[in-house]
Amino acid sequence: MYMVISRWRAKPGKAEEVKNKSRQVRTMLRAQPGVVFLNTIFDGEVATAVHAYEDEAAYQRLVMDENGAFAKAMKEHGLEEAADWIDSVKGTTED
Repeated sequence: MYMVISRWRAKPGKAEEVKNKSRQVRTMLRAQPGVVFLNTIFDGEVATAVHAYEDEAAYQRLVMDENGAFAKAMKEHGLEEAADWIDSVKGTTED
């Protein structure tokens, strides 16, 4: 399994908007083949997205491809208008 933990900071006054928009993005991504798990932890102005994929190839196809499901969801729901990406940690999980 390939996991990613990404942090986003809500722009001033946009924390509720981030919650709503990120919910819409999660719903779209969860429906994609290869997504194992996707949820978000909200702590004030910071949203931490925890997502898992069947493998790195699924992640690359869905998230890193500029025409992939993630890019389409971000464009459709405008999450980047309400939040700035801070950083991500990603890699293959070990049991």
